[in-house]
Amino acid sequence: MDATAVQIKINNFPPINVVSAYVRRRAGHSFPVEDFKKIFNSGSNCIIAGDYNAAHVSWHNAKSTRFGQALHKLIRDLRGAKLVAPQTATHLQSRQRFGSVIDLAVFKHIPFNHSVRVINDLSSDHYPVILEINLNTSIIKNPEYLSTNWYNFKFALNKKPLPTVELTSNDNIELAISELNQNFTEAFVEASKPKFNNAPKILSPRLNSKFINETGYGNFGKELGALVFILNSVPSVTPTTSRFNPVQIFGQPVPWVRVAKYLGLFLDAKLTFAHHIEQTRKKAQAVHAVLKRLISRRSKLAIRHKVLLYKSIIRPVMSYGSQIWGSAGMCHLKKLHTLTNSFLRQIVNAPWFVRNEVIYRDLKIKPFLPHIKNLSKRFFDKLPSVPNELIRNQPAYDPAVPSSQKRPRALLEHDFINFPQAKRLRV
Repeated sequence: MDATAVQIKINNFPPINVVSAYVRRRAGHSFPVEDFKKIFNSGSNCIIAGDYNAAHVSWHNAKSTRFGQALHKLIRDLRGAKLVAPQTATHLQSRQRFGSVIDLAVFKHIPFNHSVRVINDLSSDHYPVILEINLNTSIIKNPEYLSTNWYNFKFALNKKPLPTVELTSNDNIELAISELNQNFTEAFVEASKPKFNNAPKILSPRLNSKFINETGYGNFGKELGALVFILNSVPSVTPTTSRFNPVQIFGQPVPWVRVAKYLGLFLDAKLTFAHHIEQTRKKAQAVHAVLKRLISRRSKLAIRHKVLLYKSIIRPVMSYGSQIWGSAGMCHLKKLHTLTNSFLRQIVNAPWFVRNEVIYRDLKIKPFLPHIKNLSKRFFDKLPSVPNELIRNQPAYDPAVPSSQKRPRALLEHDFINFPQAKRLRV
């Protein structure tokens, strides 16, 4: 691969290496991949233009050659590489019916607008190709190296003024389009920030040896290893359930378990109800699978009948015992909330862009978490009228009293955020 390079400096932008390259096509030789990589990695910004003798259908050729396939794969694998090719043929041969596009340019981190055109002046078998770099336009931000907050982009775009030009002529239309493009570009820049470069996964030998010297045992490794072995051989004195005598009821030992089932509720050791909510989710999915032909997206059943099946069969399964486990953590309750959203979206056959809030409002259904809160409120309101003395003698619940464990009545004091709003603008 023959190459001649010069370096140019444009304003405050880093230097750009401009390389004129020529790839010789010889029988039995492959595309010079290693030579191309050396030139490509010679600087952070470069333009490699010339006769590559590489044709590929991706840059407007009728067929792909061996060199073209190698160059196409190389451009795809190299980070920051971009191939620029004209729309029309740049090389003609008497044996070819159509010309080929083999005079190309490869950009590396060139943030300027450009244009390429072919001049129909056949002084040789190659047409002259003109590549123009427009330095008067704003610098192009490469999305590959930016992290964009699209909520901020929407917010910034809404603040931009609309074009005030009257669309009475082609020139005015072009002016309005350019103003809109400028608004999009400015909003994109405001809502984007550079991505952080990840550190290399493999440390250099120098850093690795320094890390070992500062954190290793050094000459005392064997002695410390023996000491650790001796300490690990000492049995633990921490009391565990395996050392307790088993509890006996009517002479029968009761084994220690992490989760126990009582009246359809799974009670775990710390009363987080994580296991019960997971089992409830699986049970609701099983019931939904039985009714799937009736309430699926393709079902011809009326929506009001589908909703009736959901209210009368699926939701009671999910809300059973919610007066007890309704005070569980939001990380567990959220599983049932999202599962309910999925069921209702299937019932109404909602497309992806319809918000869950709209579905609940149209169906006149309360979200799952406020629903179990209403069930708990009705349940606890009826407790004073229950004739059971044990229940009536329970101490009153005071939410102001600090406690490490939530009581079921804590659900009544909680306000659920069922439909979070869009993120605010980052500053």
